[in-house]
Amino acid sequence: QVPGRHSVRYKPRPDLFAQFARAAALRYAQATDRYILWNEPNLPLWLQPQNSCRGSKCTPYAPHLYRKLVRAAYPAIKTVDPTATVLFGALAPNGENSTKQNAKTRPLAFIRSMGCVKVNLKRDRSGPCSSFKALTADGFAYHPHATKLAPNGVQVQPDNASIGDLPRLKRTLDGTQRAGGLRKAGGGKFGLYFTEWGYQTTPPDKTRGVSLAKQSRWLQQGAYIAYRDPRVKLLTQYEWRDEPVRRSATDPY
Repeated sequence: QVPGRHSVRYKPRPDLFAQFARAAALRYAQATDRYILWNEPNLPLWLQPQNSCRGSKCTPYAPHLYRKLVRAAYPAIKTVDPTATVLFGALAPNGENSTKQNAKTRPLAFIRSMGCVKVNLKRDRSGPCSSFKALTADGFAYHPHATKLAPNGVQVQPDNASIGDLPRLKRTLDGTQRAGGLRKAGGGKFGLYFTEWGYQTTPPDKTRGVSLAKQSRWLQQGAYIAYRDPRVKLLTQYEWRDEPVRRSATDPY
């Protein structure tokens, strides 16, 4: 925690995170096969700041900080639990334009910035990428929530990605890897681990929910989409019951 900020999400130190990761691995190695490094780092709810802003001009900050967190924590876990699978990412599926310090970062833009590549997936060597060192991991975790969109629906914003946008998600991830922005331990392409996915119902969630019939049909359809893709190694249902009703939406997406 940074003095004066009163938030453990603001600029966490990679060295301290590595100490925590090592301690967690020491404690849980006998009961754990996989570790995920952080949760939804493209949302200010979990990592701040998302951007560095001067006036109306903002540039990505969180992706570069997250890369440092992974680079510190991955070897810290592996020294203790070398056979474990260590995942990076765990990105939320939606974001917004980077017009303020803590605007939510769109996931595919986050991947590119994290790997220091441009929109055309060519290496970026400017600014925080001038001293770039790629992160290494065993797989890529992701939260492909579609909220009120059918599982085979495609998001209009090209840098957002739900479960129906797997081609563009893989294209960005693989292109960033080919450019040297990401490294998979042992070689090959990153397996996809969908560690959060599901649909809320209405009632009770009138903002983000769908009918019970749609929920039943869409859960099956989304599971089949994941099953058919050999890159998908895991699909985890995000809660079998709706979250408590709140005044605002029940998720930050």
